[in-house]
Amino acid sequence: MTINIKIATIIYIVVIMHGVAIVTLLLLKAKRSRVFYSLLACHIAIILWLFFAIIENFTINSSFFNIAVRLTLLPIMLIGSLLFIFLLNLSGVMLEKSKTIIFVIILPSILCYLPLLFSNSELIIRETIKNQSVIRWGIMFYVNLAITYGYIIVGLTILLYKSIKKNHQIKQSIILSISILLPGIINILTGSKIIGTPGFDLVPITFTVTLILVSILIYKYKIVDIIPLASYELFNFINSAAVVVDIEGNIDEYNSTFENYFKQILDMKDCKDIYSFVALLDRHSDDKHTIKKLIDALNKDDKQAYEVTIRTQELSDLIKQYMISIVPINTLNNGMVGKLMIIKDVTDYRASTITEERNRLSDDLHDSLGNCINIISSNLEYAINNMQKQPEIKECLEISYNKAASAFLQLRRIVEELKPIDIENNGLLWALKSLFSKLQTKGIHIEFNHKDLDDKWISARKHGEAIYFLCQEAINNAIIHGRASNIAIIFNQTGKQLRIYISDDGSGCNNIVRNKGINSMESRIHFLGGTFECGSPSEGGFNIRVLIPLYGFTNHIDKEVSDD
Repeated sequence: MTINIKIATIIYIVVIMHGVAIVTLLLLKAKRSRVFYSLLACHIAIILWLFFAIIENFTINSSFFNIAVRLTLLPIMLIGSLLFIFLLNLSGVMLEKSKTIIFVIILPSILCYLPLLFSNSELIIRETIKNQSVIRWGIMFYVNLAITYGYIIVGLTILLYKSIKKNHQIKQSIILSISILLPGIINILTGSKIIGTPGFDLVPITFTVTLILVSILIYKYKIVDIIPLASYELFNFINSAAVVVDIEGNIDEYNSTFENYFKQILDMKDCKDIYSFVALLDRHSDDKHTIKKLIDALNKDDKQAYEVTIRTQELSDLIKQYMISIVPINTLNNGMVGKLMIIKDVTDYRASTITEERNRLSDDLHDSLGNCINIISSNLEYAINNMQKQPEIKECLEISYNKAASAFLQLRRIVEELKPIDIENNGLLWALKSLFSKLQTKGIHIEFNHKDLDDKWISARKHGEAIYFLCQEAINNAIIHGRASNIAIIFNQTGKQLRIYISDDGSGCNNIVRNKGINSMESRIHFLGGTFECGSPSEGGFNIRVLIPLYGFTNHIDKEVSDD
């Protein structure tokens, strides 16, 4: 055995020891996944390559040399396929645990190796010369070599493309690409005699650099600890935002939903770790107590799940509410390697929950308290109509009746406000007719006339809500303060102006007191750019006259809808 072969053998043994250490590290630290198993297979293939190469060096002048060469060629011819499977798993392309796909990838290498098992082995080993220490390769060896390089180039291209497209683990992908390409580059340079060899194969030795770089990836970047553990496509497909955080708090991965949630208030490039994200979130939230709870949950080393709800305000002044769940990520031996943060937009859910609760409260008020007040009012009205001889008692009953009637109307208003009518979708005319029909059952006659009213345009804007409130408040005042029985409401639209006339046959008043109801009606009309007038004729009753400009005169208050 020459001195060069002895040096190569020593180096091979050192590299094998390093490889065994990496495999041990993987078995102890890495989470079991397709990435883990495929990377483990690559390391075992490299270790076997070096081990059989040592046997090959010791049997150069013996009859066992040909067997040693065949054993060495097995991991050599499979390494390209195994690396390709690992790269596909790492980039998230191989979504299913498909034995068929793996078999199809490995099949070309197996077919190239088969001639060694039969008499036509010259397709791979054409001849050995110089005391069997130098081998001339056959056509199938070079076919397999081309397949190996093709697999590696395609696999690395997919990995780099995915990393750049998702802006994820680009540095790790570059380091991994260099570590995988280095042995191939050395093989090409020595095979084409661009660089000389020291008397033994340099390619296995270059795997020392490969194993060192992979060690860095495992220790520093944890490429097999957390991400990729599941498919990137599945990760991005879920409706909730998801962020994977390693044990040091670094953001290892986040999906597209997360970017869509927060793109208006923060740039993920500014988020070096999860605490940077929380700090940016804090700037757009007045919920400081919840922010503190969120930080505490991230800092805890226990394996419990935590959940908080936070409120944020976006640049468009839109208030958003998010439910944030923090779940530990554990290995099979129950060791925590990071945390998964799931963020769900519950703004619509909270709004619908509040609406449902308002509807329930509205129904309860109407069914219980409303019925009681209605019965009291009816009994008082009967007593007043049948008590003529005792004026003091009648006056007391009349006051009680007025208060009961007033309470009933106020209750009805509260119910209406808790359970608002959808004017925008159903139309102003529909909402008013619904209001009038409810009052008709109380003995109040309302005469409603409208001419050329552009109900669609008005209902789609603030005008609809303001006019509905105007009519509702005017009717309540007429019944409560004027004890009116008949109310007339007229809408008259001419061109770009709408005139509204409301009158009743109530008792009227000598001096108009500008109470909260009248002031509120007037302010709503002024907001629309209109005018509000009210008065009480000497013969009784109360009149309201309103003029509201329409269309182009009030663009500053229009909602964002089409004018057609």
